[in-house]
This record gives sequence, C-alpha cells and structure tokens, in this order.
Amino acid sequence: MAHRARGENSNGYTSFLGAGVYNHLRSVVTDAIIQRGEFLTSYTPYQAEITQGTLQAIFEFQTLMCQLTGQEVANASMYDGSTATTEAVLMAERLTGRQRVLVARSVHPEYREVLKTYAKNSGLRVEEIPFTASGTVDGKALRTALKDDVAAVVVQSPNFFGCLKRTRRLRRPHILQAPCLSVVVAEGVSLGLVKPPAEADIGRDGRPKLRLPPSYGGPFAGVIASRDKFVRQMPGRLAGQTTDSEGHAGSYSRSRPANSISAGRRLLRTSARIRRFARWPRQCI
Repeated sequence: MAHRARGENSNGYTSFLGAGVYNHLRSVVTDAIIQRGEFLTSYTPYQAEITQGTLQAIFEFQTLMCQLTGQEVANASMYDGSTATTEAVLMAERLTGRQRVLVARSVHPEYREVLKTYAKNSGLRVEEIPFTASGTVDGKALRTALKDDVAAVVVQSPNFFGCLKRTRRLRRPHILQAPCLSVVVAEGVSLGLVKPPAEADIGRDGRPKLRLPPSYGGPFAGVIASRDKFVRQMPGRLAGQTTDSEGHAGSYSRSRPANSISAGRRLLRTSARIRRFARWPRQCI
C-alpha cells in the first residue's frame, strides 16, 4: 500500500520512464522568440539570396554544436537520434568501403532497430556486442569481434542504462586494432557535465533532451558532428559563411549533400539554438 500511495502522489520524485524522453524546465524566452513569424513560418532556404536569416541561424547552431561536441564540423538536419545514428554508420561505410558494423547492445534499442531496418536491404551487416554486469560494453567481446572488414564501432555514452563510457579508450591501439571508425552516440545535455567525445571519428547527438518538449514522443532532432576531413561524406544540410564580390559577409548552403535530409527540424533547431544562446556557456542542462 505504501508503494501504491507513493506512486499515486509522485511529488518530489523523478521519473525515469521515457527512455530518453523527459520533461525539463524550459525557458519562456525560447517559446516567446520561436513564435515570431520569421522563425515560426519561414521556409527551407532554397534561395540563399533571400534566406540569409535562416542560413545564419543554421550556421550559428552548427558552431554551437561543434563547441559542445569538440568536433570540427557539424550538420543541422537529422530527424532524430535514430536516423542520426544510422546516417553516421552509412557515412562510415562510405568512408571505409566496408559493410560490417559493430554496435554495442547498450545503445538505445530504438536506434538499433532503425539501423537494422536500413541495413536490411543495403548490404550492411550489423553485429551487436554484449554488455557487462555493470552495463558498459564488453571490451573483450569487442576486441574479439574486431577484424579488418569492420567499418565502424558504435557506442553510446551515457548509454541506455545511464552508464558513462570512456570513449577515449576506443582510439587505443589494443582496442581498435582494425582501421575502422568510431561512432559515439552522445546526448547533448550530458555534454554540459562530462568530457565531449572529441576523440571519436563521428559523433552523433540526439536532442530530445535539449529543452524540447516531450510532445507524446516527438518530434525531436538529431545532428552529426565529425572531423573536417570527412565533411564530403556528411549527410544533410550544411551552412557556411563567405563574402561576396563587394566584400559583404553572407551565408550559403552547400549543394549535392551525401544524403539530403533538409527541412525536417528547422524550428526545433532554432529552439535549441536560442536556449543555448540564453544560457551559454554557463549552463546547457
């Protein structure tokens, strides 16, 4: 009866239900700004000459994501964490020319399911690495599975169980003996407290936690951050800055991305950017 009463009156208790989708304190400043017409109703920036404001917002968001993840370049247009994880794996496949992928079983199950759906008819071979009693990836099993045909190793930190993984260890020679890439699934809120996955080849950030409302499970947004040398294989929209013939600064969007996911999460991206400008760099959680 005591447990039942506690469940009926949950004031003062934190709910861990939701598998990554939680309520957070949201700034009224964010909601007030994104409801302005130029943010709420603006269209995808197909014509750079008349969408400089949108492109500037995208560029600033990418800059903030690079600062947060410790990577050199970031995109701005993945649908959510599951598609960002899958696109990061496909990016590694294009870069290495290999089709075998090792995924820690401690990665969010929905992310793994979406990856398997993509892999079903694309030739990718996805193998899962078990986790230990402590909830972290089994290093011995990982070393055993690593061969020269592996394109990427995918881990999550904090993982689905909330355990932190020292991603720096993935770059040690006795861990990744094969010349494969490391893909680290990170959560943006955690990067305000723990060291970012700057050592990873490809970092993937899911943004259900960056002050975006749960909304019955979505919509959310995702982003891929990586090294500059891999940018040609990075999917989605990228915005940059340049100057015209008269020396005026402006923004532009690249053409012919590796995979085009462009318009899906513009308002959510803007919301996260406003939140970070309001609190950066003292607090992003």
